[in-house]
Amino acid sequence: METLDSLGAILNGETVAIHMYDSFIPKMKDLEMKNTFQTIRTGHRRHLDQITRRIEELGHRPRIQLGLRMKIGEFMIDARTRVGIAPDKMSRWALKGEDMGITATEEVIKGDLDEVSKELVGIVLGENRDYINQLMEFINK
Repeated sequence: METLDSLGAILNGETVAIHMYDSFIPKMKDLEMKNTFQTIRTGHRRHLDQITRRIEELGHRPRIQLGLRMKIGEFMIDARTRVGIAPDKMSRWALKGEDMGITATEEVIKGDLDEVSKELVGIVLGENRDYINQLMEFINK
């Protein structure tokens, strides 16, 4: 059951990440940054599909259940994008979100995951670290 709880937590995090990029992308004016955000969002969608498939392979139905903290985060993203947010702030928010996601995922893999799930989560973690590097490029410009 711990494997399912852990995979469910990652599923929730990927959902919030997708929501964040969905909120930011329409507001982007810088085409290079927009393309990078779209690429990262596509990666999170792929992760969501992979984790969903793994949960199904384990004989369960995936459920997205955002806790209060994640719901507040989504609300803040929505509020910020409605009132306007500068592109450099979008990169910083995305970086902070990616960092929080990596930290949470690292906690998850400390638990009892089966080998297949552990390998999958390791791949997701590696790709999310790559996203941080991509975002850092914009911040350091």
